[in-house]
Amino acid sequence: MFVDRICAAVLCELGLNHYVVKVQGGFDDDGQLAVLLNPTLCQLNLAGSTITDRVLLAVVEKCPNLKRLTLTKGNYRFSRKGLKALFGRLHNLEDISAKNCALIDDSLVAKLALNCPNLHLLDLEACANVSNCSAEFLKHRRITHLNLSHTSISDEFFKVLADSPCGTSLIDLNAWGKHVETSRMARNERNRLENNFP
Repeated sequence: MFVDRICAAVLCELGLNHYVVKVQGGFDDDGQLAVLLNPTLCQLNLAGSTITDRVLLAVVEKCPNLKRLTLTKGNYRFSRKGLKALFGRLHNLEDISAKNCALIDDSLVAKLALNCPNLHLLDLEACANVSNCSAEFLKHRRITHLNLSHTSISDEFFKVLADSPCGTSLIDLNAWGKHVETSRMARNERNRLENNFP
């Protein structure tokens, strides 16, 4: 407890209390990371870190104002329960990146979309269990940057998004993969979304 207060005071003095700077190779110690978490934190990059349910629950409890979260290239040791808590309680999230996570599926995308009204950037590249069903939940959000490359979406996903708030807000769309057709009509629809043309 005393060490927590000292670390928080040092971070505040250095003006770093709003950010956790990525440590080379990430964090491998839940306790070490927990010391850096605080209610004023708005950006957290856990890339390359060992991420457990304990870490996710600490983020939920200690960082209610978190706006940007990166879980990419982590050593994923969390469960669906931990992800549900994370996606269900961080209502201020604007940007989230969680690439190559097999646990993320349409039900978790739904939880994220329903609980994070300010979501602008969603990067779920190579989350293979994300499918066309996610479009029904994402279409109501004004997402500007969307990366669903190498997921299980197909052209049906684009048809659902086409005239939705999400489809008309997109600035950056990355959705390449084995399930996305390369037919002329599919390319035109995808290009229209990518270029944000009516």
